[in-house]
Amino acid sequence: MLDGRVAKLLQPIVDVVTTVNDSPVPWTAILTAAAAALGLCWAVLSWRFGGSMLKVELELGYTDGRASVHGSPRDFDDPGLIPRRFGNRITNPTIDVAVVTVRNRGRTAATVLNPSLRFTQSGVEPVVIVGMLIPELGEDDRRVRVEAHDSRVFAMPLAAMVAAADQDIDFQKALGSRKPVRARAQVTSGTGRVKRSPILQMRDRRFERARWTVRMPLRGREPSPQEQLVSEFYVSSEPLYDQFLDAAGLLLNVSSGKPDEEIVGAGGLQPGEMFRRMKMLGRAVALTARKDAQ
Repeated sequence: MLDGRVAKLLQPIVDVVTTVNDSPVPWTAILTAAAAALGLCWAVLSWRFGGSMLKVELELGYTDGRASVHGSPRDFDDPGLIPRRFGNRITNPTIDVAVVTVRNRGRTAATVLNPSLRFTQSGVEPVVIVGMLIPELGEDDRRVRVEAHDSRVFAMPLAAMVAAADQDIDFQKALGSRKPVRARAQVTSGTGRVKRSPILQMRDRRFERARWTVRMPLRGREPSPQEQLVSEFYVSSEPLYDQFLDAAGLLLNVSSGKPDEEIVGAGGLQPGEMFRRMKMLGRAVALTARKDAQ
């Protein structure tokens, strides 16, 4: 009786085994098809991940040319919390900077060029600004080669890029509206593809906003005359720290009433540098007068 019940329970399994064994399709053909499918998937994955894979990251911060502080755009949302986050790590005059990091997570090298910020606002055409580079904090060329599993860093004066975007007519309209203006980092690969920093990023096991909501001044305070001079007349061909010293000397000479000819020091200067020095002098006079009037 018991054997009959066991045989009845096992009958479906016996039927399946019999059907498989009687099937006209041999097991070798099934295994061959499965191996071919796996090979095709592996080829697709190798093609997808075998080349260069660029990841762009945007950070904001400030520097004096010797030391720098930078973090996620979210770290600068509340100016009152910035001293608590970064402390008094830099006591010298500083300028705000945008730091763009490009990582290559692929298996082949890639060419990266034109690091920039892309400003957007609802209803307005995007504005892309390519900034001047700060060699002390990163690369000194806008076109670099990023090897596999390597990264490159570009640092650019932030205020100058926002001011350049502000000169765009549509962007001026955007700043005058209540809609927020946002910015993301952007680079172009050697193949012409545009890569941008993400809108959201994972941090401490949670997602946070990686796109910058434009607000200047970045740290919620007006820059000093020395910082304004360096920010407006920065050149990448001279060390940033030396430019702070030069700006301090220029403001001191203006305050002491030294003649303009002696301040500019025309002897031996190239025409371009001469013009820059004259513009700096005019701006220094205006900043000094504003400071004395306060």
